Amino acid sequence: MNRVKNVNRLFLVMILISIASPFLFGRFFGNLTFYQSSAVSEALFLIPVLCYIALTGGLCLNDLQLQVPRISVLLLVMVFTWLMMPLMTCLNLFSMLFARNYVASELLGLDGAALGKNLFYIAIVPALAEEFMFRGIIYHGYRLAGAGKAILFSGLCFGLLHMNLNQFCYAFVIGMIFALLVEATGSLLSSMLAHFIINSNSVILMAFQNELEKSLGTAAEGLTSGTVQGGADVLSRQEILSTLGFYAVEAVICGFLAYGVLRLILRLSGRKEYMQQAFGKDRSRDTDDRSRDTDDSSRDTDESGRDTDESGRDTDGQRIKIVTPSLILAVLCAAAYMIVTEFWL
Repeated sequence: MNRVKNVNRLFLVMILISIASPFLFGRFFGNLTFYQSSAVSEALFLIPVLCYIALTGGLCLNDLQLQVPRISVLLLVMVFTWLMMPLMTCLNLFSMLFARNYVASELLGLDGAALGKNLFYIAIVPALAEEFMFRGIIYHGYRLAGAGKAILFSGLCFGLLHMNLNQFCYAFVIGMIFALLVEATGSLLSSMLAHFIINSNSVILMAFQNELEKSLGTAAEGLTSGTVQGGADVLSRQEILSTLGFYAVEAVICGFLAYGVLRLILRLSGRKEYMQQAFGKDRSRDTDDRSRDTDDSSRDTDESGRDTDESGRDTDGQRIKIVTPSLILAVLCAAAYMIVTEFWL
């Protein structure tokens, strides 16, 4: 129970840092380039995470699941991620109906930069740092309360820490998908790969658009300005709605295909039965089987440093609660900040 509370306190500190840093270091950030600002932002969140690891004696590092999956599993993770992109685009477009697309505005200013530099700062660094923080430390802290709750609340934390309504809408869902991949593969490296693919997709598309404009001149501007990566200032409400309808259909089709790929990932990873047990869907086993599985899972958790079994209960049999005062305060602070900055500032 204490570990879940501590993770919530950590998240609250991260939210407060995100809110306070523009006021405390606004002038400092104003003098930085996009790349410097991006690196400093990641460092600001890593500092409390590293402090949390130190204060807890590093026991949480036992849960990180850094084993390398099979090549076939990694390839399927790539396919699964690409199939989920229409859903991400759909959520992005939907949020643009009522919120500004800040990411698009920032990316448009990077057209002239080298592709490798953009990939490093926009795709590689966030994939490593954010997955370590959210699917490593925060998710596995919540995992003590059960896989389903951990996926939901770690996704919520991931979405909220982006601190704007546009990114929250799709980062919430992406965060849950990343956590699901960690469970399906048994490896944090799978979510790092998926995170890299999604972020690098925007960078590569941006580079392609830039090269197209250079090749075709002003005639290409109309083609590139109307893409999904464009901001709400570029696309009209009617254009967003029509594009949203197209991607909604594509998202449904690709979603079914992604589900099939996920099942194949579970089979190749040998984690199908584990997932059934973790999500409470394996109801066909008799009492002896459940007792044996509980003993096995207890041994696994002891080896990884956990103090609960897969049922989401502590050693005294009490169900662990994720929602604590620290989490409630963090959610309220983040929600208030996003609403105020979006509609009043």
